[in-house]
Amino acid sequence: IVCTNTNLFVIKYSSYVSQLTSLFNCIRLSACFVRRKEIDKKIMSSLSSVTRRYMRICSVAIVFMMLHIFLNTDQSPPSSPRRFLQAKTDEAEDTNTTTSDSISSVESNYVSENNLRMLSFGTSRTWGSGMNHPKTEAYPGLLNSRNEAIRASDSNYPAMCTYSMVGEHDIVDVITIEYMPMSFWGTRDSILQLGRRLRQRFPDATIIFLNVWTPHQFFHKGTNIGLRQFVIDNTDMTGKVVLPEGALEEALQKTSNQDWEFYGFNEDWLEDAANDPLINGTVLSLAPPNMEDPMLAILSVAPLYLKDMSHFSKLGHVWTKNLISDFLQEQNKKRSDRVNPWESTDQCLSWFETGQSPLGTNMHMHEFSPTKFALEAQLSKSINFIELVNENSHPEFLYLSHMSTGPNAFYPDAIAEIYSNMTELEFSKSMSFHDVKKKTSSKHILTCYNETPPQLPVHVVSHHYIGEVPPGRSFLTLKPNMKKPYPFRSVGIILSPKAFGDKVEAIF
Repeated sequence: IVCTNTNLFVIKYSSYVSQLTSLFNCIRLSACFVRRKEIDKKIMSSLSSVTRRYMRICSVAIVFMMLHIFLNTDQSPPSSPRRFLQAKTDEAEDTNTTTSDSISSVESNYVSENNLRMLSFGTSRTWGSGMNHPKTEAYPGLLNSRNEAIRASDSNYPAMCTYSMVGEHDIVDVITIEYMPMSFWGTRDSILQLGRRLRQRFPDATIIFLNVWTPHQFFHKGTNIGLRQFVIDNTDMTGKVVLPEGALEEALQKTSNQDWEFYGFNEDWLEDAANDPLINGTVLSLAPPNMEDPMLAILSVAPLYLKDMSHFSKLGHVWTKNLISDFLQEQNKKRSDRVNPWESTDQCLSWFETGQSPLGTNMHMHEFSPTKFALEAQLSKSINFIELVNENSHPEFLYLSHMSTGPNAFYPDAIAEIYSNMTELEFSKSMSFHDVKKKTSSKHILTCYNETPPQLPVHVVSHHYIGEVPPGRSFLTLKPNMKKPYPFRSVGIILSPKAFGDKVEAIF
């Protein structure tokens, strides 16, 4: 055995003692992978007799070392990735038969035991993508946390819609925020805005920013492509949708440690947010990869992720749950009912799944797919409008949520404009699509993602910035530009005290 990969350790006759020392250090991190890799018989037959003798010494050492690991597993910190990879890989990753409930029963749940109220924000990782039962198998479910994560999202949406997402009456003791490094669209401002709004409301809450790196952050220097794409390019994918078992190890065999580099992306944003005096949060991290041996670093965390190398596996969700639970236990976190009045409110409405909207409109609410609803703007109408009410004393920023497709355009584009009174609204009836488009106050809404690969068509909710809404009553008008298979469909609005760019990433 040469520790998972023949390229990881080359045992040299002249320095076998130091090589054995390195091997022992490797075994503790990668013992869980030993059973998954078999030595090629051709390689074994080509080894010199001297090398084979030291290989036999290594085999004996491995037996004693694995026995040592087994007997001392409980001495590791409960949240250690090393402990989880050693203790849980066989039952949760290799066999794929152990449920998250049975795994989580091994570890205590400090949140439940102390009746803490918890709220989780995040991307599809926190949402539970890839799990059969996301509500119970993702780490928020394992912690009995309310899960407000949104797939394919960044921190912009929750930063603008914090009030709408949290509510007026709920109290929370623990808040987790997971947006980096998975979210590349997120902005530093929105991370700060989200943390500050939450801290202002919940002065005693523990705010945790999760920073758990993924194998997806490794790039191959020679080709400048990510690890997952490198594995795909070096694997026979004929008739396969997901990477086959062993593909990662086989692809790494074709490289050396010098071929890989790691990108932390914008992890410093999390540190900045946690250290902000108006947030006073904490960053919980997976220890940075050891770049002296990047291939071993990749293999050591692989069981925490699905084959896409980005979303947590069952084991990854349990590990994250324990990371949070152990930290709260160390801090002796207790409940607190102290809250402050919201400093700013927002109005983020979606009728996509309910078909219910409190806003006045002349558009028809249509169930265009089972349990999917939209207000449809008709080309035949002289005007399609939604009535808005800004109850604040200052202007707020409006985003419109609407349906989009790609790469084919099934919806017409539309021109949106905001009018502050009925007189202006009536006058707009006589204006054509192109007349309104010429106005600097109007916004052209695109409904097609042209760059979407043909093999991966999308039909999703998009959110685009429209403009400022003054205090009081206003009207949002929509003028479609042409006939398409489907009419223009709006499914919600975002009315927020702050805007973050021309669009918001959040797939409902």
